[in-house]
Amino acid sequence: MDPENRPADWKRQVKRWDRFHYARVAVIVGAFTLLVAALV
Repeated sequence: MDPENRPADWKRQVKRWDRFHYARVAVIVGAFTLLVAALV
């Protein structure tokens, strides 16, 4: 995406990808937490 040729709904797309990113980070943190709990 360039500033010159962005799609009309670019803000909505950015918000959607941000939600996916936060969900992915939450899954990774949860997996590491379970791994640490299993090792202790």
